[in-house]
Amino acid sequence: GDNYSLIDTNGAGGFESLSFQHPTTLLTVNSGDGDDSIEIQTLDSLAAMAVAVNAGTGNDSVNVQGTRAANALTVNGGDNDDTFTMDSNGIAAGGDADSVRSSVTFNGEGGANTLTLEDSGDSSGDSLTLTSTTAGGGDSFFAPQGSVTYSGRSALTINGGSGGNSFTVQSTASGAPVALNLGAGDDSLLVDSNGGTAGGSLENIVSALTVDGGAGTNTLTLEDSDDGSGDSVTLTATAIGAGGDSLFGVGGSLTYSSLSTLTLNGGSGGNTFTVQATASGAAATLNTGSGDDSVTVDSNGIAFGGTVDGVVSLLMVNGQGGTNSLTLEDSSNLTADNITATDTTVDGGGSFFAPQGSLAYSGLASLTL
Repeated sequence: GDNYSLIDTNGAGGFESLSFQHPTTLLTVNSGDGDDSIEIQTLDSLAAMAVAVNAGTGNDSVNVQGTRAANALTVNGGDNDDTFTMDSNGIAAGGDADSVRSSVTFNGEGGANTLTLEDSGDSSGDSLTLTSTTAGGGDSFFAPQGSVTYSGRSALTINGGSGGNSFTVQSTASGAPVALNLGAGDDSLLVDSNGGTAGGSLENIVSALTVDGGAGTNTLTLEDSDDGSGDSVTLTATAIGAGGDSLFGVGGSLTYSSLSTLTLNGGSGGNTFTVQATASGAAATLNTGSGDDSVTVDSNGIAFGGTVDGVVSLLMVNGQGGTNSLTLEDSSNLTADNITATDTTVDGGGSFFAPQGSLAYSGLASLTL
């Protein structure tokens, strides 16, 4: 609160520290050539100006511990491969993003650049919305007025806290994988181009999206109900959207772990679903959409033969509108099974499906076993 701020370095050569009274509009820091490690902390409370950090050439590491509301920050990575992090603890483990109180822009520029948003030390439940270019802004992941804009990155990792978080992914950037570690609480993730409003599609997921629910009871919802094209979808115990599927945009896929429920809301174009397996302890619901849809449960996928032994949890198939079919493929199973079918369920008593596996259905025109 004395109107002075400090730039400090432990590097060899150059200045060791510089104390300055804040300029009126912009502070620019140029790090120069070589591999630099840059730590950005909050400026003096009376410093009211934008800050630009130009990392220059080299494989640089830039960490943002926090910003003040009056200090919009831009980080330009320059050439080569740079590592950006946002973590109140700096290089120590288990920080949070609550000290980010302004807009922060990361421009990777050249090279393969990674960005990590660290909030694992936060015990409060947060909301966060991601797009192909932004994170937050009106959410509670950062402090009020805090947000992140990014470009030129190769990968994005977000580590959530333990308070029970709500994440929404509207889009991803082509060629830039996203890893969401939801945290230790009871978390929810919605993948939906419309965010929280009705409808939406998955066409804007154009890179690999990896979801780790962590501890707690975690839900994943994939919203594609506004998609009028017929999609092919493959579900396994760890992934949705294998190569050749069309649920996501070109280059899009989703890998998951540590979920309690998974819900997919299909579009209206007439979809083809293949369930090779479900995840243990994770109930899966397929709302197939309003078109004429087909669902096949088959460990071999579209290849000949197969079994239903990969169904290790509750699988719910809701045909919704149209003329819908369900096929259960177990022709490669050489063991004798006990099967009970009703007008809403198929239950093997622990022998048709894997133990804990079962199937409930509605809205079907045909069921083939």
